Parts: sequence; structure tokens; C-alpha cells
Amino acid sequence: MSQKLISIIIPVYNNEKYLKKCIQSIINQTYKKIEIILINDGSTDNSLEICNAFYKNDSRIKVIDQINGGLSAARNTGINNATGEFFMFVDGDDFVSENFCEAAISNQRKLNSDIVIFNYKNIYQDKVESYSQNVSEGIVPKDKAMELIINDSHAWNKLYKANLFKGIRYPVGRNYEDILTTYKLIDKSKKISYVNKSTYYYVHREKIGISASRSSKNVEDLFFANVKRFNFYKSKYPNAASKAEKSLISFAFIFLVYRDQKTDSNLVDIAKKILKNRKLIKKLDIKHRIAIYMYQCLPKIVFYKIIKK
Repeated sequence: MSQKLISIIIPVYNNEKYLKKCIQSIINQTYKKIEIILINDGSTDNSLEICNAFYKNDSRIKVIDQINGGLSAARNTGINNATGEFFMFVDGDDFVSENFCEAAISNQRKLNSDIVIFNYKNIYQDKVESYSQNVSEGIVPKDKAMELIINDSHAWNKLYKANLFKGIRYPVGRNYEDILTTYKLIDKSKKISYVNKSTYYYVHREKIGISASRSSKNVEDLFFANVKRFNFYKSKYPNAASKAEKSLISFAFIFLVYRDQKTDSNLVDIAKKILKNRKLIKKLDIKHRIAIYMYQCLPKIVFYKIIKK
């Protein structure tokens, strides 16, 4: 059986500390029929020089240099320039095992799936944690796949048939672009499969404060993405919608707490309406229910901002 070309799309932005390990892990794949597309998204460090150095020594590598447009813009550039029958994504500060491609494409060949989902490992400074789904290896029904991506919409722990991206791109200017995109790809697929292997290593950089991770822009984009996906689920995948309700409530609360004066007023109205739904609120644990009731009674107090989602 002839091998199919896999395009591995790697957005790069100021990743010089991690990039060599990332690219080397892909070059070392046991599955050799790959093209490696490095998109330098306006890096201001030595990332472009690192990309070009690898390009000179491996004919499978393409380097594209563009003005900074964000992760979605970089991924879209990669998609637009990819020639493979399958796509995989790797972020420039992560790395993969040598069977990253082999494990996924073997599962795809066996089951003729459009998307293959696999496990990954979280790499912290002081520990490594494995992430896996509570599902058997093999074919995953589409409605179950929609449930799986509620907490795992990542682009990078999946293999995709390239034709799924016809008419679908990552939303430029939005954070949490995976949440806004992965469900569309799942919906478009005819068959989804799961392989119980951890071949992707997600590197968590130095910890950042809550104030940074929950900036107004971040919380607005996170809530917006979850609302869009939830509304889609309600129309086509009611079981997944029911599973997604708990996180939607939490993100509505966080959004209202950390929004600023520039926040979309329509989104504010949606969040407030969600928090008035007592049937939904009862799905939360007692700590979060108390926090929400306090917010509704005394919205200007600040101490509830320390409550973690």
C-alpha cells in the first residue's frame, strides 16, 4: 500500500527556546512521507533563522515568513500551502514522539476515518501528566466525538483528511480558535476514530497570573467560542449540548467578572441570561453556586475574582 503524504503545519512565533526540539522531533518521524510547513508569524527573536537552518538540510521542509497575524492566520497560511492528503498540527513550542504520524495514519488506514483523535502529555516544569479520554480505541460515533471535544478541542492531537478544510479556516483575531473550529470539522466528517496512544507533548510555559490569563479579551473570546459551539450543539447534538452546559455557565460567570467597558453588550446580555437560569446553576458545585449568587446580589464586589473556575 502506497503511503499518503501528511502535511505537518507548524505556526512559529518567538519560539527560539523550544523550536529546535520541536522541529527535530518531526524530522525524526518513523513515517517518512511528510512535508513540514513552518510559518514564521513575524517573530522578533531568532525563530526564523532556526527555521531556515533546518530548511537547508531537509527537502521536506517549507518555510513561509509573514507579518504577525496570530495563531489562526499562521495555521491558515499553512493550510493554504499544504499539499498533503492529511493534515496534522504542531505548535512551535511543543514536540512529538517519533511515531506521532505513524500511530495516527495506521489507525486511519485500518478504520478509514476522516479524523483520528489521540492522547497527549502535559509537560510542566516539575511534572508530566498524561491526558486521555474515557473511550475505547476504534470508531467513535459523531455525537460522542462532539462530547469528547468539549474539553479537548485542540487542533494538534488529531489527524485530519485535508478535504475537511474546504470552506473551513481558523478565525483570525479570536483566541480559543480551536473551540470555534474543531466542532465544524467533526460535523463535516463521516467517520471519526480514536487511538489510545500519547504521541504529542504539550509544553506549558512559565506560569502566568490569573489577571493575564483572564484578560478582558481572553474571557470574551472564551465565552464567545463556547456560546457559538453550544448553540450549534443544541441544533444538532442535544446530548453534547447537555454535557457542555456546566462549562458554559462557568465561562459566562468568568466573562462577566473580568469584562471591561468595551465588551460586546449582546454577549453581556447572553451571559446574564444564562446566570438567571436556576436549572442550569444547580448543575454546579456549591462553591460556584455561591459565587454566582453573590455576584447577582453584589456585582461590584471584587473578592469573588479570586474564585477559580
